[in-house]
Amino acid sequence: MSREPVPVLIRRVDPGVPLPAYAHPGDAGADLRTTESRELAPGERAVLPTGVSIALPEGYAAFVHPRSGLAARCGVALVNAPGTVDAGYRGEIKVIVVNLDPRESVRFERFDRIAQLVVQQVERVRFQEVAELPDSARAEGASGPPVATPPWTAEAAQTVKPPWVARRVGIDTLRSYPTGKDSDVFGRRKKKGAAEDAAGEAEQVVDSVDTEADEAEGGRERVRLEPEPRPDGPWDSSEVREPAEGRVDLGGLFVPGVDGMELRVEVAGDAIVAATVVLRDSAIQLQAFAAPKREGIWGEVREEIASGITQQGGIIDEVEGPLGWELRAQVPVQLPDGTSGFHVVRFVGVDGPRWFLRGVISGQGAVQPQAAGLLEQIFRDTVVVRGEGPMAPRDPIVLKLPNDAQMVPESVQQEDAGSRFSGGMGQLQRGPEITEVR
Repeated sequence: MSREPVPVLIRRVDPGVPLPAYAHPGDAGADLRTTESRELAPGERAVLPTGVSIALPEGYAAFVHPRSGLAARCGVALVNAPGTVDAGYRGEIKVIVVNLDPRESVRFERFDRIAQLVVQQVERVRFQEVAELPDSARAEGASGPPVATPPWTAEAAQTVKPPWVARRVGIDTLRSYPTGKDSDVFGRRKKKGAAEDAAGEAEQVVDSVDTEADEAEGGRERVRLEPEPRPDGPWDSSEVREPAEGRVDLGGLFVPGVDGMELRVEVAGDAIVAATVVLRDSAIQLQAFAAPKREGIWGEVREEIASGITQQGGIIDEVEGPLGWELRAQVPVQLPDGTSGFHVVRFVGVDGPRWFLRGVISGQGAVQPQAAGLLEQIFRDTVVVRGEGPMAPRDPIVLKLPNDAQMVPESVQQEDAGSRFSGGMGQLQRGPEITEVR
């Protein structure tokens, strides 16, 4: 005997998206579609919007499952399968997809089917602590207790290992630690090209905005909220088994290595306080700060940044992006030819346990946010090491150079008109810039 369907209220966030539907009679999952066209390189992941939000009846939950056809044909999986949609959640359903194919990219077009939504009745339990558990046939034997292995652990990294991991060599060979290419990672470089421009934009914008925000901050009372959950990162050092696996150890931050990237550090006085990852024509500056134990500060920081940019005559748009709430800004600057113009940047941030991580995306990743997937992945996979010592809120978490890194004296650097990765093993290459942040 068939039962009456469970009524589920649904709202289109994207007016044009088809509603979830069952492809065949008896199907358990209704197809979810993406509203965003996106191409994923091998090993890349992205958060794809589905254009719908739902209100489930009390006592029910929805679970986002992968589609077996995509997995078989393209190697596409869901990072957190199954994703859980609670009855009280009213936001847009988004799907975290990853391309596990080691060689081929996969492309999603708008309204492609990307996942299935299964609605189920769930039980609410009451946990009762006891001194001992009753016996069972399995007990503690067999393969041991099930272990939830998150994708950032060393074991999972063996399954999908980015190509730069196997080729990584030490900096003492004059090869970049994260990229394995002929370039010293820590040194000084005269800015040139799109990548250098992108990193320079981030540094210039951060300097001016921090100053304006400090001046704008007054004695206003604020609502203090606890940090939001971080199911997809960035991570605290206590949440990752092997933070150095596939990451560059900068002391206060472990920054993921990506093939072809360039890593720079910025200093304030004698301390290194920020790292900038330059990838092709985009860049992201990463900076971690101490924060209160039970209070998130990203909402407050967004307000201050927006106020500072507005006072400069800039334009601010606060949107909910792949990394949560962010600011997309047009910041007034003086262009090299002396005329006035704007730099487009994105300010992203995440609150963690007693820390806050800020990212500033510049270059094409800011002008075309859909092209910033890899930079966003770097931000998510960053590990913050706050330490146990007392720190005042908003104090920067100090970084360090990796143990095998060496600064390149300016006296031995030579102008190189070719690729920054060109040259042989015996030739010193110009490395990333060390910029003083005021």
